[in-house]
Amino acid sequence: MTGLPAPHHHNPRLTLPALPSRIPKPPPSFRSFNTSDVVPDSPSRIPKPQSSRKHFENHTRGKIGPLEGQPYSVMIDGGVIAVGDVHGQTKKLKSLWRQLCKLSDFDEYTVVFLGDYVDRGPDSKGSLDFLLELQETRPKTYFLCGNHDLAFAAFLGLLVAPRNRSFLETWGEAKTKGALYSGPGHEDMHLMGRRWGGMGYNSNTTFTSYGVEVGDREALIKAVPESHQKFIKSLPWVIEHPDYLFIHAGLEENTHMSEQLRLLRQRDVMRPVPWLISKKPMVGPPDLTKIVVTGHVHVQDVVITAKKIQVDTTGGRVGQMSAIVLPSCKVIKSNV
Repeated sequence: MTGLPAPHHHNPRLTLPALPSRIPKPPPSFRSFNTSDVVPDSPSRIPKPQSSRKHFENHTRGKIGPLEGQPYSVMIDGGVIAVGDVHGQTKKLKSLWRQLCKLSDFDEYTVVFLGDYVDRGPDSKGSLDFLLELQETRPKTYFLCGNHDLAFAAFLGLLVAPRNRSFLETWGEAKTKGALYSGPGHEDMHLMGRRWGGMGYNSNTTFTSYGVEVGDREALIKAVPESHQKFIKSLPWVIEHPDYLFIHAGLEENTHMSEQLRLLRQRDVMRPVPWLISKKPMVGPPDLTKIVVTGHVHVQDVVITAKKIQVDTTGGRVGQMSAIVLPSCKVIKSNV
């Protein structure tokens, strides 16, 4: 794996050029292929993004802020390693990290975790402990918000409704599947939090990992360390790169990319959040100019197409955890 430029930093005070008035044509259709078909560092086999490497819109770069609807995203560049969903599988996570550390140029890469750190697997607390350690000790490591993480934050009461608004408004926005939490604190809880507390997200393992009885919200709030709560509520919904967009589930087909990016940066929890929860193909709008890198949907092997790369190879249940090295498209897996 050679030829990757070392990541460099943009000047946040730089005056940026206006976006082009003409919308670039989308890349041609490209067949889906499994990672067994990928020849690392073979340019003819790797789909090329259609965007240029000019400076792009400058929003917050690596800054952590609460979920309060203000514009917030992370800008990165250079080589990237994207890691699939974790889901409390700490042994797989640590095994995969050991494999990544063996890369001779590992320190040159930015690492992006694609979200869903809790639920399903047996050790959500241990996974968050490990990720927080990486955040403190490994530069250029970033973490996206997944739907499980947002629902966990909602159940813990970490989401803030806009002034003069109530999360009761979210209760009627979607059909409910399964039970909803109706215990103490549910009266003004976001719908995703009520689903999480009703075990709609396989959250029972998260309760257990913190050593509290399943369903006991008060005990869970006390058991979850402040550092974990700050981490969960601070996760961005999009990480932007000149050639890639890192989003947990993907982009919708019928809304312009610029409008979807505006909403993702804003993190408006009063609206439906398809970019985090949709199981549809989410191939993106016609004016998509970058490759979208996602987790969320369980695939047997990393899937690479012209518009989208999918990296969740465990679904929080079975299989090896995966990461993809960009732009070479080399896939690295855990040993367990």
